[in-house]
Amino acid sequence: MNTATVQWPYTGPAAVVGQIASQLRGPQPGPTAPGAAGVLLTGPSGVGKTYLANAALKQLRTDVLVLGLRVSPALAGQEYGALTVLLSELEPQSLEHPVHVLSGLMGLLAERAQGRDICLYIDNAGELDELSAAVLVQLARAGTARLLATCTDVAHLPRDLADLAKDALLHEIAVAPLGFTEAVAWMQEGLGGRISRQAGRILWTASGGNPLFLRTLANALREADALIQRDGVWVLAEENVRNSALAVDLFATTLGRLDTAQRRIVEMVALAGTLPLATLLSVAAAEDVDALEDAGLLSMDGGGRVRMHSFLLAAAVRAHVPEGRSDELRRQVLAAGRTPENVLGRQSGTDPASVDVLCARWTLECGAELAPEIALAAAHRANDHLNARLALRLLDASPTNPAPAVMLVERVRALSTLGDFSTALALLRGAGTARRPEPSLAEWVGVVLAESAVLLATRSGWPAVRTNLEKVRAELYPSKDDPSVVPQGSDAAPLREALLLAEAGAAAWMGEPGADVVERLRDAFADTAAHRPRFRLEAGSYLCQFLAERGSAVEAAALADSLTARYTAPQVPVELVLAAHGRIFYVYLLAGRWDAADALARRDDESLDTASLFDLYNSSELAQAVLVAMRGWGHEALALLVPAIGQLQLQDYGGALGLAYGAAAHASAMAGRVQEAQVHYAARARYMESAGSAAAPWMVERLGTYFALLAQGRVADTDDAAAQLVELAAQDTAAGRNSCAVISLSLAVRLGHAASAPALLAAAREYDGAYAQACALYAQGTIDQDPAVLAEAAALAAQVGDDGFAIDAGTAALELAAGRLDKGRVRRFKTLVETSRRRTGAVNPSMAAMQPLTRREAQIGALAAGGTANKDIARALHISVRTVEGHLYQIFSKLRIADRSELSFALGLAGRPSNE
Repeated sequence: MNTATVQWPYTGPAAVVGQIASQLRGPQPGPTAPGAAGVLLTGPSGVGKTYLANAALKQLRTDVLVLGLRVSPALAGQEYGALTVLLSELEPQSLEHPVHVLSGLMGLLAERAQGRDICLYIDNAGELDELSAAVLVQLARAGTARLLATCTDVAHLPRDLADLAKDALLHEIAVAPLGFTEAVAWMQEGLGGRISRQAGRILWTASGGNPLFLRTLANALREADALIQRDGVWVLAEENVRNSALAVDLFATTLGRLDTAQRRIVEMVALAGTLPLATLLSVAAAEDVDALEDAGLLSMDGGGRVRMHSFLLAAAVRAHVPEGRSDELRRQVLAAGRTPENVLGRQSGTDPASVDVLCARWTLECGAELAPEIALAAAHRANDHLNARLALRLLDASPTNPAPAVMLVERVRALSTLGDFSTALALLRGAGTARRPEPSLAEWVGVVLAESAVLLATRSGWPAVRTNLEKVRAELYPSKDDPSVVPQGSDAAPLREALLLAEAGAAAWMGEPGADVVERLRDAFADTAAHRPRFRLEAGSYLCQFLAERGSAVEAAALADSLTARYTAPQVPVELVLAAHGRIFYVYLLAGRWDAADALARRDDESLDTASLFDLYNSSELAQAVLVAMRGWGHEALALLVPAIGQLQLQDYGGALGLAYGAAAHASAMAGRVQEAQVHYAARARYMESAGSAAAPWMVERLGTYFALLAQGRVADTDDAAAQLVELAAQDTAAGRNSCAVISLSLAVRLGHAASAPALLAAAREYDGAYAQACALYAQGTIDQDPAVLAEAAALAAQVGDDGFAIDAGTAALELAAGRLDKGRVRRFKTLVETSRRRTGAVNPSMAAMQPLTRREAQIGALAAGGTANKDIARALHISVRTVEGHLYQIFSKLRIADRSELSFALGLAGRPSNE
């Protein structure tokens, strides 16, 4: 058990604390002082209102009398319940009339304050009794005291206090849940170490950003060894996180405060997963639903459906509802008459698109019978949304022996999502056609294509994949000369779609973008009338990937723009959207559209249902890290990659860990952390050796190889790394991957293999787009030894976003320009290089050993760099002009520059001044 004490920090923006304190200070309040009555903090339970209030009160206690009033449900039914402690000091006759109570309290408070301002603090003001609220409002309006109150919202305050807020005499500050970035920073401070983005995303979404829930959840998972620390990074252990989340009622306190009607609503929504608002309102009171939404327990989506705000809270509730009660609640929803019967498994032969997956799960959990057709349709939809574990549960609920082919295919899909390819392959082979004597053509095609998808995971299976696809093509296209001829007894159109996508998927996985597949995809994609959006997104994403790899980057990027704009979830399943976006991200990289790649990765970061993140590593996190590493931003890339590696060591899908190790090695080298680069490089080598015959998608392996070879070239054997890149380029050319050949050769030349420049120039001329143009300029400048052309290449690389490339090309230009070009052009080259170097955080080797500037030198240098004349500097600093000139001479010497025109970028690299 991980039981070390965790000290969670104060949470809440410091600016809000200051805002509260300033509203409670100042001139003595009075009836004519607008807004002087105090502050009202509103927001859901647990967002930190009490933290903020107490932090502000600490700032006030030295010069303000602060009195906290007791507020509770027990006192809410008692007259003057919140004022009991204060009223006990008054004479009994003072309690006979509200006016006497008010005057008595005014005198008592004035006596205690001894001339100081007074602040009355009411936490959970929604539970104030009406008489106490009326007295407090009169005290505030009379200027006797200011109020600091907290509540969920104004609507839940007693009437008099609500009127004070509506009249703007109470300054309302809405306290929102923590945003993702704030939550991660707070968790890292509380846990005492970095947290992987994957773990942070799950915890943040599960808690809704509510600090109370977030802290409770993180502590519970930590104690259950579900949130563990690896190499200084907190990551989620998949094996433990589910059990701990379901075994412990993390939110018992919150649920315990609900009345019977509200708890019933929570149970109903948690069990259903999601319900139409109209259905819920037919079985529950609207005010109870509103109260649960205000408390942050329920949320409404744009489609008029209600769900639990936290999926882990929903899981905890489901785990504690007895089976009999679950079925009773389910029957009540059915009786409401607003939910289709097929949703809850009462109707067979349904259209899969109309099946509610979560409600099908409810049917299972309450022990009711689920029709096989419903189970299959629900499993299909669960797989579409990457909820593989639920898909397997649904399939297990309707076992048949032998399993129908369609059920077998869905089971294989789920196992493949979980990375369990060996079990999937064993199922396929164990259920061979011998056990189904005469399967239909559709069943046979489905099984064979499913087997082919599984076989891609090992290189030894690739020959069988090619054979399978050829067999299916022969069946679906019986006439080689006339493609309009279709096999008898089956609807060939959807089967032909499935075959083409399987062929494209195999080509992409194996890195074989053959011209025949490209033409088939182009023809199919152009036929807008015959194909569904789902098919067009898949086919189009494969098509743009192959076009980009073969050298048509501009056309590929234009198609990618169209796909991302037109085909998005929920129009097509999340599984397909994310897979297609992965290919489109790669296209943007090849086309030099790195800003578009970054925007796509950030958009996908929000796409996965967090429950599915337990089953699938969120690749958008790695995509962002890869892009930053490609730009050469070493320090920033490592900040993303190190936590990602810790998480991937526990759940590695699709070879992502090998790519992450390679990217980390390159990022470390760019950051000047040679030893760390060697560690990551060695880790990748061990990973690749342990993978054996396992195969990741070609583009994932190739990107990892690029990074690893760049790192090797920077910190170890440059010649060997360049030679390997040249060999990769030859393989790319033979396979028709022209753009990849350009990348391989450009990296070789950047590592000093100038002999590859002619080949790079020839290849780049066969490849369009800004990146290819930069490579062509770089090759031409290297061949001609022309610094101006190399500088042009550097400028274009920086424009694309590849600062590492810009530094290499610009440095080569500077080396050639020395003594050949005028100082003005050399200065521009230096500015270009140093601008990119600053963005990367890299250290300029020529300036690494510079002497630091003194404070006075740094002061004078900054003024001179800003254009201030020497005489004006002398006047401002009360020194002589000759002293200024002497300091500037020392500055130029230390920074190794010729004149003041180079100060602007040189000062940024000189480091902090030394103490003088």
